[in-house]
Amino acid sequence: MKRKTSNRRRLADALTNLSWSERLREIDGRLSDLFEEALSEAAIRDIQAGSNIRWLAPDDATLADVAHKLSDAARTTLTDALVLLGEPAGPVSSAAEAAICLMTSRPAIRNIAVRWINGNGLEALRRELIGLPGIALLMLAASYEKPTDDTDSLVRMAHRMVPGRAKGRAA
Repeated sequence: MKRKTSNRRRLADALTNLSWSERLREIDGRLSDLFEEALSEAAIRDIQAGSNIRWLAPDDATLADVAHKLSDAARTTLTDALVLLGEPAGPVSSAAEAAICLMTSRPAIRNIAVRWINGNGLEALRRELIGLPGIALLMLAASYEKPTDDTDSLVRMAHRMVPGRAKGRAA
């Protein structure tokens, strides 16, 4: 009997032998697919616009609850995949690697990314993340349940990454 491969193993296999930049784009595609499969177009627009997303979603859960559960599951799977790959193997060396580490569910891994950002600035990270809607959705969805000071600037950055937004307002 063939054993089902876990999500983390499939992700780790997909990321093997890719550069950090290629990994970031692979993760973005998977996140986009995840959010598109789980949420309506209207829900995705509301998350992107930073709207009040406390309206009801299926099964009487608020959209904020659903979005946060999706982001938690995605971040845990990403963290587990990186651990399977033995990453990060040392200090972060690129904006793409920092972005990936920042999305994990382990504070120790996120702190490695924060050290890189402190030394290189958010602008390098922002340039790397432009045009990656799945990652923007993950960052925004994760922020609804437990916004913290350390994610505030990243959330503002994610809002700027969403197409059709200008000066902090939805188009």
